[in-house]
Amino acid sequence: MGPLKYGSEEGDFFGANFETGCWFSRNLKIFRNILRINAGPEDRILVIYGAGHMNVLNLLFDSSPEFELMNTNSFLK
Repeated sequence: MGPLKYGSEEGDFFGANFETGCWFSRNLKIFRNILRINAGPEDRILVIYGAGHMNVLNLLFDSSPEFELMNTNSFLK
């Protein structure tokens, strides 16, 4: 479990807090990189990431007025 084991006293969650911070930070960086794409209102952006990232990324996209989440099944045949 690597860094999750860090924390020497009861109630010390340094490792869990560190890993959570890194994980959420990574998702924010992914989202920020997508925001940097110079896309117009009619453009589409396909984002492919592992399922573990999609819950946070979907939340970020849902909260952003610049984007509309769409199911890829409507485009892929």
